[in-house]
Amino acid sequence: MTVQERTLIAAWVIQVSAAFDELYPALGPNWALKQANVDTALLGNPNARVPSSQVSKFYEIIEAITVDSTVGLKVAERLTPVSLHALGYSVLASKDLQDFFEHLALFFNLVSDCALAHIKSSDDALFFNFEVSEHRPPAREDSFLAAVVRFARMVHKPTFAPKLVKLRRPAKGADVGAFEAFFSCPVEFGQARPAIHISRVICDEPLRGANPELVRQNDQIVLNYLAQGAIDSTIRKIERIIRNLLPGDISLSKVARELGMSERALQRHLKAQDTSFLNLINEARQALALEYLRSRSFSIKEISYMLGYTKPGNFSRAFRRSNGVSPLEFCSTETTDQAWRP
Repeated sequence: MTVQERTLIAAWVIQVSAAFDELYPALGPNWALKQANVDTALLGNPNARVPSSQVSKFYEIIEAITVDSTVGLKVAERLTPVSLHALGYSVLASKDLQDFFEHLALFFNLVSDCALAHIKSSDDALFFNFEVSEHRPPAREDSFLAAVVRFARMVHKPTFAPKLVKLRRPAKGADVGAFEAFFSCPVEFGQARPAIHISRVICDEPLRGANPELVRQNDQIVLNYLAQGAIDSTIRKIERIIRNLLPGDISLSKVARELGMSERALQRHLKAQDTSFLNLINEARQALALEYLRSRSFSIKEISYMLGYTKPGNFSRAFRRSNGVSPLEFCSTETTDQAWRP
């Protein structure tokens, strides 16, 4: 049995649904949520969690009903930082943009446990990117990255513009001009991981709404929420460690050392979560396989190596067991502008 289903904070779903209802009022209140089988009673509890599969279904429905590649951007224009729960207030009170993006990465699992957020930096840029652990409709990622940029404009300047935005959606069928106009920067489509690149020269500029006390208070609310056990952050840490170790040797002892716990304690924790170390390795491999295949940047042989398989055939068989099709068959059903290298 796999780990419990991934979820999103209801605060985000509440605002996204309201934004869609505002865009298409003729459909009726919560129409798309009902079509996606989301329990609308959750809309009265911003602390609740909504199954990720239902949220993805919601976005698939609004993509189908609107036939508009920019619907995610239009939804984001109507969101407020409250959609991020207490984390929204923390980022609004950040001291600078580096603090803003570091906070988003640090507490991203409050909003969603469907991906891992990372911050990296160089001499000229800050990189805010994601490792996504499941397939998600393009509008879902569009709306989140667009909302992040919009919130950054609230705290920095209305003219804030990233250096670069990377999206997993293919360029085919997208209104490229509208995306670049919204983000005010170049946008790269069909990427393995969504990301926002920010110029280093503006990262340390003091923000006009900086308030350390407000940050501390709301960070405590976030920590209290996470401590309630709504999200098993240890499982997410294990997934991240496994991803970082691939394609090298992955052992229970090595992961336990990274977590600062004994192997026995780690095994007990996994059992309590109704999963196993082998399950997590297989899930990490499958999630990365989907990322690599959708990126169209690697051959089957290269992907096999990166995932730690000794032979491409072993990878292909494992992929078919999990997805019902071979890697080549999977790629033939994916819409993309990029050529595939078998």
